[in-house]
Amino acid sequence: LSIRRQRQMCIRDRVLPITGKASIISIQTGDVNITNNIRTDGEIKTITPDGNGGYYLGGNFREVNGNPRTNICHIDAQRNLTSFNPNIQGTVNELFFDNGKLIIRGNYWRINNLDLQNFAVYYTASGEFTSSFINDSEINLSISEGERFRLYNGRLYYISKVNNQSKLCRFQIYSAFPSVEQLNFVGNSSVSEMLFRNDTAFIFGNFVQIGSALRNRTAAINLNSFSVLPWYPNANGTVSTAALDGNKLFLGGSFSSIGGRPCEGIAVIDVTSALANEWNPSFTNINEIDNRSSVGIINKLFTDNGKLYVGGIFTNIGSEYRSYFARFNTNDLSLDNWFSVADGSVKIIEKMGNDSVSYTHLT
Repeated sequence: LSIRRQRQMCIRDRVLPITGKASIISIQTGDVNITNNIRTDGEIKTITPDGNGGYYLGGNFREVNGNPRTNICHIDAQRNLTSFNPNIQGTVNELFFDNGKLIIRGNYWRINNLDLQNFAVYYTASGEFTSSFINDSEINLSISEGERFRLYNGRLYYISKVNNQSKLCRFQIYSAFPSVEQLNFVGNSSVSEMLFRNDTAFIFGNFVQIGSALRNRTAAINLNSFSVLPWYPNANGTVSTAALDGNKLFLGGSFSSIGGRPCEGIAVIDVTSALANEWNPSFTNINEIDNRSSVGIINKLFTDNGKLYVGGIFTNIGSEYRSYFARFNTNDLSLDNWFSVADGSVKIIEKMGNDSVSYTHLT
Protein backbone atom coordinates (compact mmCIF):
# COMPACT_ATOMS: atom_id res chain seq x y z
CA LEU A 1 0.00 0.00 0.00
CA SER A 2 1.12 3.57 -0.63
CA ILE A 3 1.86 5.80 2.34
CA ARG A 4 -1.13 7.97 1.46
CA ARG A 5 -3.42 4.91 1.45
CA GLN A 6 -1.97 3.66 4.77
CA ARG A 7 -2.54 7.08 6.36
CA GLN A 8 -6.13 7.17 5.07
CA MET A 9 -6.78 3.75 6.62
CA CYS A 10 -5.21 4.79 9.93
CA ILE A 11 -7.15 8.04 10.05
CA ARG A 12 -10.41 6.19 9.47
CA ASP A 13 -9.74 3.45 12.04
CA ARG A 14 -8.13 5.53 14.80
CA VAL A 15 -8.53 8.91 16.47
CA LEU A 16 -6.29 11.41 14.70
CA PRO A 17 -5.45 14.76 16.32
CA ILE A 18 -6.46 16.96 13.41
CA THR A 19 -5.94 20.19 15.33
CA GLY A 20 -3.62 21.38 18.03
CA LYS A 21 0.07 21.48 18.83
CA ALA A 22 0.06 19.19 21.87
CA SER A 23 -1.90 15.98 22.32
CA ILE A 24 -2.54 13.60 25.22
CA ILE A 25 -2.43 9.95 24.21
CA SER A 26 -3.15 6.71 26.06
CA ILE A 27 -0.14 4.67 27.14
CA GLN A 28 -2.25 1.53 26.82
CA THR A 29 -3.85 2.05 23.38
CA GLY A 30 -2.09 4.96 21.66
CA ASP A 31 -5.45 6.66 21.09
CA VAL A 32 -5.60 10.44 21.26
CA ASN A 33 -7.92 12.23 23.68
CA ILE A 34 -9.09 15.04 21.40
CA THR A 35 -10.93 16.70 24.30
CA ASN A 36 -7.57 17.35 25.95
CA ASN A 37 -5.73 18.61 22.88
CA ILE A 38 -3.81 21.84 23.46
CA ARG A 39 -4.32 24.17 20.52
CA THR A 40 -1.97 27.13 20.20
CA ASP A 41 -1.36 29.74 17.53
CA GLY A 42 2.40 29.17 17.66
CA GLU A 43 5.10 26.71 18.63
CA ILE A 44 5.33 24.79 21.92
CA LYS A 45 9.01 24.37 22.78
CA THR A 46 8.96 22.84 26.26
CA ILE A 47 6.74 20.89 28.68
CA THR A 48 7.33 20.15 32.37
CA PRO A 49 5.14 18.41 34.98
CA ASP A 50 3.93 20.61 37.86
CA GLY A 51 4.28 17.94 40.54
CA ASN A 52 0.50 17.64 41.01
CA GLY A 53 -0.57 15.81 37.84
CA GLY A 54 -0.67 18.90 35.64
CA TYR A 55 1.99 20.58 33.55
CA TYR A 56 3.39 23.85 32.25
CA LEU A 57 3.98 24.61 28.58
CA GLY A 58 6.25 27.26 27.11
CA GLY A 59 7.13 28.48 23.66
CA ASN A 60 6.19 31.20 21.23
CA PHE A 61 2.41 31.69 21.14
CA ARG A 62 -0.34 34.18 22.00
CA GLU A 63 -3.37 31.92 22.39
CA VAL A 64 -4.10 28.55 23.99
CA ASN A 65 -7.43 26.92 23.18
CA GLY A 66 -8.72 30.32 22.08
CA ASN A 67 -7.71 32.05 25.32
CA PRO A 68 -4.97 34.71 25.56
CA ARG A 69 -1.77 33.24 26.98
CA THR A 70 1.60 34.82 26.20
CA ASN A 71 4.32 32.20 25.66
CA ILE A 72 3.52 30.18 28.80
CA CYS A 73 0.49 28.42 30.27
CA HIS A 74 -0.52 25.91 32.93
CA ILE A 75 -2.74 22.83 32.53
CA ASP A 76 -4.08 21.32 35.77
CA ALA A 77 -4.46 17.63 36.65
CA GLN A 78 -8.00 17.62 35.21
CA ARG A 79 -6.48 18.85 31.90
CA ASN A 80 -8.07 22.30 32.25
CA LEU A 81 -6.32 25.51 31.24
CA THR A 82 -5.75 27.55 34.41
CA SER A 83 -5.72 31.34 34.80
CA PHE A 84 -1.90 31.41 35.06
CA ASN A 85 -0.80 34.03 32.51
CA PRO A 86 2.30 36.04 33.53
CA ASN A 87 2.61 37.69 30.10
CA ILE A 88 6.18 36.80 29.18
CA GLN A 89 7.50 39.15 26.53
CA GLY A 90 9.66 36.87 24.42
CA THR A 91 10.14 33.18 23.72
CA VAL A 92 10.25 30.52 26.46
CA ASN A 93 12.74 27.78 25.51
CA GLU A 94 12.92 25.62 28.64
CA LEU A 95 10.89 24.99 31.76
CA PHE A 96 11.79 22.93 34.82
CA PHE A 97 9.81 22.41 38.00
CA ASP A 98 11.67 21.78 41.25
CA ASN A 99 10.17 21.71 44.75
CA GLY A 100 7.56 24.41 44.22
CA LYS A 101 9.70 26.50 41.89
CA LEU A 102 9.23 26.86 38.15
CA ILE A 103 12.50 27.72 36.40
CA ILE A 104 12.00 29.62 33.14
CA ARG A 105 14.71 30.08 30.51
CA GLY A 106 14.34 31.72 27.13
CA ASN A 107 14.84 34.81 25.05
CA TYR A 108 12.58 37.30 26.83
CA TRP A 109 12.89 40.69 28.49
CA ARG A 110 9.85 41.11 30.76
CA ILE A 111 7.52 39.02 32.91
CA ASN A 112 4.39 40.91 33.90
CA ASN A 113 5.84 44.34 34.71
CA LEU A 114 9.20 43.02 35.95
CA ASP A 115 12.48 43.52 34.10
CA LEU A 116 13.49 39.85 34.11
CA GLN A 117 15.65 38.79 31.18
CA ASN A 118 16.08 35.24 29.90
CA PHE A 119 16.13 33.50 33.29
CA ALA A 120 13.62 33.60 36.13
CA VAL A 121 12.22 31.55 39.00
CA TYR A 122 8.48 31.46 39.75
CA TYR A 123 7.51 30.56 43.33
CA THR A 124 4.17 28.79 43.04
CA ALA A 125 3.24 29.24 46.71
CA SER A 126 3.63 33.04 46.72
CA GLY A 127 3.10 33.76 43.03
CA GLU A 128 6.34 35.78 42.92
CA PHE A 129 8.89 35.95 40.12
CA THR A 130 12.58 36.56 40.84
CA SER A 131 15.92 36.12 39.09
CA SER A 132 17.37 34.16 42.03
CA PHE A 133 16.81 30.81 43.75
CA ILE A 134 17.23 32.26 47.23
CA ASN A 135 16.32 35.54 48.89
CA ASP A 136 18.96 38.31 48.97
CA SER A 137 21.39 36.32 46.84
CA GLU A 138 22.17 37.02 43.22
CA ILE A 139 24.78 35.47 40.97
CA ASN A 140 25.85 36.95 37.66
CA LEU A 141 25.49 34.10 35.17
CA SER A 142 25.44 33.91 31.40
CA ILE A 143 22.46 31.57 31.45
CA SER A 144 20.82 33.73 28.80
CA GLU A 145 23.25 32.34 26.22
CA GLY A 146 22.86 28.65 27.08
CA GLU A 147 21.16 26.01 24.93
CA ARG A 148 20.34 23.65 27.78
CA PHE A 149 20.20 23.56 31.54
CA ARG A 150 19.38 20.80 33.98
CA LEU A 151 18.83 20.48 37.72
CA TYR A 152 20.46 17.56 39.50
CA ASN A 153 21.14 17.00 43.21
CA GLY A 154 20.77 20.67 44.10
CA ARG A 155 22.99 21.97 41.31
CA LEU A 156 22.09 23.84 38.16
CA TYR A 157 24.05 22.67 35.10
CA TYR A 158 23.97 24.88 32.02
CA ILE A 159 25.85 25.85 28.87
CA SER A 160 27.13 29.41 28.69
CA LYS A 161 28.37 31.12 25.54
CA VAL A 162 30.45 34.29 25.65
CA ASN A 163 32.20 35.54 22.49
CA ASN A 164 31.57 32.18 20.81
CA GLN A 165 33.28 30.36 23.68
CA SER A 166 31.10 27.61 25.15
CA LYS A 167 31.37 26.47 28.75
CA LEU A 168 29.68 23.77 30.81
CA CYS A 169 28.89 25.44 34.15
CA ARG A 170 27.33 24.44 37.44
CA PHE A 171 26.57 25.94 40.84
CA GLN A 172 24.67 25.11 44.03
CA ILE A 173 21.26 26.71 43.57
CA TYR A 174 20.39 27.09 47.25
CA SER A 175 23.76 28.24 48.51
CA ALA A 176 23.92 31.71 50.08
CA PHE A 177 27.26 32.33 48.33
CA PRO A 178 27.23 30.21 45.17
CA SER A 179 30.39 29.86 43.10
CA VAL A 180 30.43 28.72 39.49
CA GLU A 181 32.53 25.78 38.27
CA GLN A 182 33.34 25.62 34.56
CA LEU A 183 34.56 23.24 31.87
CA ASN A 184 35.60 24.86 28.60
CA PHE A 185 34.62 23.56 25.18
CA VAL A 186 36.99 24.29 22.32
CA GLY A 187 35.39 26.51 19.69
CA ASN A 188 31.75 27.41 19.11
CA SER A 189 30.12 24.24 20.43
CA SER A 190 26.51 23.36 21.22
CA VAL A 191 24.92 20.92 23.66
CA SER A 192 21.53 19.39 22.87
CA GLU A 193 21.08 17.08 25.86
CA MET A 194 22.40 16.37 29.35
CA LEU A 195 21.50 13.18 31.25
CA PHE A 196 22.48 12.23 34.80
CA ARG A 197 23.11 8.79 36.30
CA ASN A 198 24.51 8.45 39.80
CA ASP A 199 27.75 10.51 39.83
CA THR A 200 28.01 10.87 36.03
CA ALA A 201 26.65 13.43 33.57
CA PHE A 202 26.38 12.40 29.91
CA ILE A 203 26.70 15.32 27.49
CA PHE A 204 25.56 15.26 23.84
CA GLY A 205 25.45 17.74 20.98
CA ASN A 206 27.78 19.14 18.36
CA PHE A 207 31.27 19.56 19.83
CA VAL A 208 34.69 18.00 19.33
CA GLN A 209 36.70 18.86 22.44
CA ILE A 210 36.22 19.66 26.15
CA GLY A 211 39.36 21.12 27.67
CA SER A 212 42.21 18.92 26.41
CA ALA A 213 39.97 15.87 25.84
CA LEU A 214 38.89 15.08 22.29
CA ARG A 215 35.22 14.10 22.44
CA ASN A 216 33.25 14.01 19.20
CA ARG A 217 29.68 15.00 20.15
CA THR A 218 29.53 12.65 23.16
CA ALA A 219 31.15 12.90 26.58
CA ALA A 220 30.80 11.87 30.22
CA ILE A 221 31.62 14.07 33.20
CA ASN A 222 32.53 12.88 36.70
CA LEU A 223 30.30 14.97 38.96
CA ASN A 224 32.57 14.58 41.99
CA SER A 225 35.71 15.96 40.35
CA PHE A 226 33.87 17.83 37.55
CA SER A 227 36.29 16.34 35.02
CA VAL A 228 35.97 14.52 31.69
CA LEU A 229 35.81 10.72 31.90
CA PRO A 230 37.39 8.27 29.40
CA TRP A 231 33.90 7.15 28.24
CA TYR A 232 33.69 8.03 24.52
CA PRO A 233 31.25 6.61 21.90
CA ASN A 234 32.71 8.93 19.20
CA ALA A 235 29.75 9.96 17.00
CA ASN A 236 30.47 11.12 13.44
CA GLY A 237 27.46 13.48 13.42
CA THR A 238 25.37 15.57 15.81
CA VAL A 239 23.63 13.79 18.68
CA SER A 240 20.39 15.70 19.20
CA THR A 241 18.45 13.59 21.72
CA ALA A 242 19.13 10.93 24.35
CA ALA A 243 17.32 8.76 26.90
CA LEU A 244 18.45 6.33 29.62
CA ASP A 245 17.01 2.95 30.57
CA GLY A 246 19.15 1.09 33.10
CA ASN A 247 22.52 0.41 31.46
CA LYS A 248 21.17 1.28 28.03
CA LEU A 249 21.68 4.76 26.63
CA PHE A 250 19.54 5.52 23.56
CA LEU A 251 20.86 8.22 21.21
CA GLY A 252 19.32 9.91 18.17
CA GLY A 253 20.67 12.42 15.68
CA SER A 254 22.32 12.89 12.31
CA PHE A 255 25.16 10.39 12.78
CA SER A 256 25.86 7.26 10.72
CA SER A 257 28.49 5.76 13.01
CA ILE A 258 28.71 5.67 16.82
CA GLY A 259 30.03 3.35 19.50
CA GLY A 260 32.21 1.50 16.98
CA ARG A 261 29.32 0.45 14.73
CA PRO A 262 27.38 1.82 11.74
CA CYS A 263 24.10 3.23 13.09
CA GLU A 264 21.80 5.39 10.97
CA GLY A 265 20.44 8.14 13.18
CA ILE A 266 19.59 6.01 16.22
CA ALA A 267 21.63 3.72 18.47
CA VAL A 268 21.78 2.10 21.89
CA ILE A 269 25.07 2.50 23.78
CA ASP A 270 26.32 0.69 26.87
CA VAL A 271 26.81 3.23 29.69
CA THR A 272 29.96 1.43 30.86
CA SER A 273 31.77 0.37 27.68
CA ALA A 274 30.50 3.16 25.37
CA LEU A 275 30.00 0.50 22.68
CA ALA A 276 26.91 0.21 20.49
CA ASN A 277 25.13 -3.08 20.00
CA GLU A 278 23.89 -4.36 16.64
CA TRP A 279 20.42 -2.77 16.97
CA ASN A 280 19.95 -0.54 13.94
CA PRO A 281 16.28 -0.03 13.00
CA SER A 282 15.70 1.58 9.62
CA PHE A 283 13.65 4.78 9.93
CA THR A 284 12.47 6.11 6.58
CA ASN A 285 10.21 8.94 5.50
CA ILE A 286 8.18 8.28 2.36
CA ASN A 287 6.64 11.25 0.56
CA GLU A 288 2.87 10.84 0.20
CA ILE A 289 2.80 12.53 -3.19
CA ASP A 290 5.55 10.83 -5.21
CA ASN A 291 6.38 7.90 -2.89
CA ARG A 292 10.04 8.92 -2.70
CA SER A 293 11.95 7.65 0.30
CA SER A 294 14.46 9.48 2.49
CA VAL A 295 16.19 8.74 5.79
CA GLY A 296 13.91 9.46 8.74
CA ILE A 297 14.78 12.13 11.31
CA ILE A 298 14.79 11.39 15.05
CA ASN A 299 13.77 14.48 17.05
CA LYS A 300 13.06 13.06 20.50
CA LEU A 301 13.67 9.91 22.55
CA PHE A 302 11.90 9.23 25.84
CA THR A 303 11.98 6.15 28.10
CA ASP A 304 9.39 5.09 30.66
CA ASN A 305 8.61 1.78 32.35
CA GLY A 306 10.52 -0.43 29.91
CA LYS A 307 9.39 1.43 26.80
CA LEU A 308 11.28 3.70 24.39
CA TYR A 309 9.16 6.37 22.70
CA VAL A 310 10.56 7.80 19.46
CA GLY A 311 9.30 10.98 17.81
CA GLY A 312 10.45 12.64 14.62
CA ILE A 313 9.85 12.78 10.90
CA PHE A 314 9.32 9.27 9.58
CA THR A 315 6.59 7.07 8.13
CA ASN A 316 8.16 3.61 8.29
CA ILE A 317 10.41 1.52 10.53
CA GLY A 318 11.59 -1.27 8.29
CA SER A 319 8.41 -2.53 6.64
CA GLU A 320 6.16 -1.36 9.49
CA TYR A 321 4.12 1.81 9.09
CA ARG A 322 4.52 4.36 11.90
CA SER A 323 3.37 7.98 11.53
CA TYR A 324 6.00 10.21 13.20
CA PHE A 325 5.66 8.36 16.51
CA ALA A 326 6.66 4.86 17.63
CA ARG A 327 7.39 2.75 20.68
CA PHE A 328 9.98 0.02 21.31
CA ASN A 329 10.48 -2.46 24.14
CA THR A 330 13.75 -1.61 25.88
CA ASN A 331 14.47 -5.15 27.09
CA ASP A 332 14.71 -6.82 23.66
CA LEU A 333 14.64 -3.64 21.48
CA SER A 334 11.66 -4.93 19.50
CA LEU A 335 9.15 -2.60 17.85
CA ASP A 336 6.03 -2.49 20.03
CA ASN A 337 2.57 -3.18 18.61
CA TRP A 338 1.39 0.02 20.30
CA PHE A 339 0.31 2.45 17.61
CA SER A 340 -0.42 6.19 17.62
CA VAL A 341 -0.87 8.37 14.56
CA ALA A 342 0.60 11.89 14.66
CA ASP A 343 -0.16 14.33 11.86
CA GLY A 344 3.16 16.18 11.98
CA SER A 345 6.73 16.09 13.19
CA VAL A 346 6.85 15.02 16.87
CA LYS A 347 9.32 17.21 18.78
CA ILE A 348 8.56 16.78 22.52
CA ILE A 349 7.46 13.71 24.52
CA GLU A 350 6.63 13.85 28.24
CA LYS A 351 4.87 11.52 30.71
CA MET A 352 1.65 13.00 32.10
CA GLY A 353 0.18 10.94 34.92
CA ASN A 354 0.05 7.15 35.04
CA ASP A 355 -1.99 6.53 31.92
CA SER A 356 -1.02 9.13 29.36
CA VAL A 357 1.85 10.60 27.37
CA SER A 358 1.92 14.11 25.95
CA TYR A 359 3.60 14.99 22.67
CA THR A 360 3.82 18.12 20.56
CA HIS A 361 3.82 18.15 16.81
CA LEU A 362 3.75 20.55 13.89
CA THR A 363 0.62 20.59 11.76
